[in-house]
Amino acid sequence: MYVDPAHRRHGVGRALLRAVADRAGQAGAVRVELSTDKTNEQAQALYESEGFVTGLPVRHYLRPISLR
Repeated sequence: MYVDPAHRRHGVGRALLRAVADRAGQAGAVRVELSTDKTNEQAQALYESEGFVTGLPVRHYLRPISLR
């Protein structure tokens, strides 16, 4: 999820989170998972204020692909 900086602090991210959770519940999901960079404290505060809790850490692997 990404909110353009010009539209932050206006409830857009919160509305998106709630809409996703509502749709997921209607579709039969039992939870919503999301991730963010550990330095993104603003996003973490939003997620926690919406009832999300920290789960297990996940490793993210990258491998560059060179063009030949």
